[in-house]
Amino acid sequence: MSSAQKSDKSKARIGLRLKEKVGKKAKNRSGELIAMTERFEVLKSKMKLLVASLHAQHASMVELNKNRQEVAKHVGSISDKSPIYEFAGQLPGSETPKGAITSYASVHQSMANRNKMYIDRYKQFVVDYAMEWEKVVVTRISNDLKTSEKLRLDLDHYQNKVESLRKSVNATMAKGKLVDPKTSEKLKRNEEKLSRSRAEYEDYATQLIILIEEVTERAWKD
Repeated sequence: MSSAQKSDKSKARIGLRLKEKVGKKAKNRSGELIAMTERFEVLKSKMKLLVASLHAQHASMVELNKNRQEVAKHVGSISDKSPIYEFAGQLPGSETPKGAITSYASVHQSMANRNKMYIDRYKQFVVDYAMEWEKVVVTRISNDLKTSEKLRLDLDHYQNKVESLRKSVNATMAKGKLVDPKTSEKLKRNEEKLSRSRAEYEDYATQLIILIEEVTERAWKD
């Protein structure tokens, strides 16, 4: 396709979109695709809320662990050089046998270290996974919906063109005149383009409907 033809097709798409925005009924919209798109939009909103909640929960887990360490640190500090230091603030050294020190500070330090490992895993296997799933699904389907709409506008364009040419041919024949061979050839060319465009749009829309169904009903991930 030449650059001039691409430009004409782009202008045709823009013209059709403008007509639809001012109230002209859109042609060739797949009712099933419209319904599935609405379901996808609902899922997309829910996914966005889920990811935001997971981020907030992770942040609160990090903050809670940090505060636990701070409390243990201050308990140890205030008990330093006091009779309760052994039970409140004493921490194990590098060569201290495991479990030999059981002060408040040492227990909470051990808990904080273990919790950090759990929090890091939560971030990797829950938060990051949900973010990646949202990104993959939303990007893939959003791009596919844009492509589908371009194909649908192309189909509308050729349908309008064929309808206009047929109307002109019928009007000429109704007057008992011969149809210009160039007009007949143009009509034939555009009928072939219309047929190809319809098949391409319907095939693409069908595949997209299946994909959205996989995402919304079976949590598909690429």
